[in-house]
Amino acid sequence: YGKDTLAHWMNHAASPAEIRDRQSASEKLAENIEWRQEFQATGMRSKAPGAPLEVLDAWVKEEPVLSRQPLYSVIPYVLPIITLTLTVLAFIPMLHWGFAAGAFALHIIINRPINKYGKEVFAKVDRWAPFLAAFGKLIEQMETLDTDTPLTQAYKDRLAKEGKPAFQEIGYLSRLLVRLELRLNGLPYYIMHNVFFWDMIWLVRLERWKQRHQDHILDWFRV
Repeated sequence: YGKDTLAHWMNHAASPAEIRDRQSASEKLAENIEWRQEFQATGMRSKAPGAPLEVLDAWVKEEPVLSRQPLYSVIPYVLPIITLTLTVLAFIPMLHWGFAAGAFALHIIINRPINKYGKEVFAKVDRWAPFLAAFGKLIEQMETLDTDTPLTQAYKDRLAKEGKPAFQEIGYLSRLLVRLELRLNGLPYYIMHNVFFWDMIWLVRLERWKQRHQDHILDWFRV
């Protein structure tokens, strides 16, 4: 992505003012050897996702499926408590086991469409989590760069959205994708997903993140 950007600059004439801004920023960066080497080392440790960034951008801009339904924001925090309470009462015993079994069956029924949707989302984004983690570190280094050139400051200003640093938002996205990787862990995933609606919780939060930053993420990569 960086090589393509540099090639574009070399093939399209910039204005004199833009050229002077780039030269000024380059001179400041040339003085900061330690920062540049750390930035380069962080980038070299990251693994390329094997897909153009436009693929990630298109996914972020997809229409939400779960977060627009308020019920999906309530179910994971209410139904498990009811089901566990019925299970405890059955153990005492104060209730017939059929109540607890019926509640758990309801979990399975509700999760059926979530299973399919979760698989679709995971198939699209499983490659991005390690890359985004490294990218967040690069953004953090960019935001801590101590320079007073107009061009660099303008870039840093583009990283501040809604009062939160971009590296924190990217880091949160990376963690959301890691949570979805629990589906690779067999029994722990089965329990967390079917009892506590694991996928539903994190898919809703993921969709909300996408809605907040669908117009920002590609610009962060450009910076």
